[in-house]
Amino acid sequence: MMLAWALMVSLVAYGDVPQNEGETRNCDDKTVTDKLPPELIAGLKKTVKGKLAFDKRSGEIALAYDFSNAKQLQDFTLGKSKAKPVVNADGLCLPIGVNVTHVARFRNMKVSATLKLKQMRGNVLKTDRVSIGTGGLLPDTVYLNVVDHGGSSAIVPDKERSGTVEIKLAIDEERTAFMWGNSTVGKDAPGVPAGQLQLFGGENGFCFKSLVIAGDLEPAWAEEISEDKKKKN
Repeated sequence: MMLAWALMVSLVAYGDVPQNEGETRNCDDKTVTDKLPPELIAGLKKTVKGKLAFDKRSGEIALAYDFSNAKQLQDFTLGKSKAKPVVNADGLCLPIGVNVTHVARFRNMKVSATLKLKQMRGNVLKTDRVSIGTGGLLPDTVYLNVVDHGGSSAIVPDKERSGTVEIKLAIDEERTAFMWGNSTVGKDAPGVPAGQLQLFGGENGFCFKSLVIAGDLEPAWAEEISEDKKKKN
């Protein structure tokens, strides 16, 4: 996976997701108080099927998926739909009504994905308290909603309503922001935990050609995974 996609798009590349209008946030401003020990990181590298990179300076991990093989699906749990996800040349394709949940739990989160779609209809991403949906009359609108903090929406240009589009989500201590192509929605939402990431097929099916999830892992989850690995061995 090409140098782990340049350290998973360098872990901090999502600093270009606007935090406030006209402002960008740099990951270098972050102070890490409790980094994961090296043995936990080593254990995770052996456990997850995505490509894992660890930034020793910031304490962040990043997990990258190109969905070049079905084994990468082992890092996700499937929803209750009878239909199943498919891995093909377009990546991880989720049919109508299908969702998958990534196993990792994060305290904060940065997500970058290349999405292939026919039409902007239905849910795209969710975390424990944040949801990203699409729709509108045409349809032409992306929606961000943060539990207990309200929502925000934006109409996207015609060229970004179908085909392939780059999307980014950033959940940090003060604000949640989302980019659909060059269109941005955001909400001041202090104290919102990231939790787990869910991917959805919406109302017409979405394909995720690539996916990177980065951030600070919840230590309890990392320890649990490592203990499970030890027991299996």
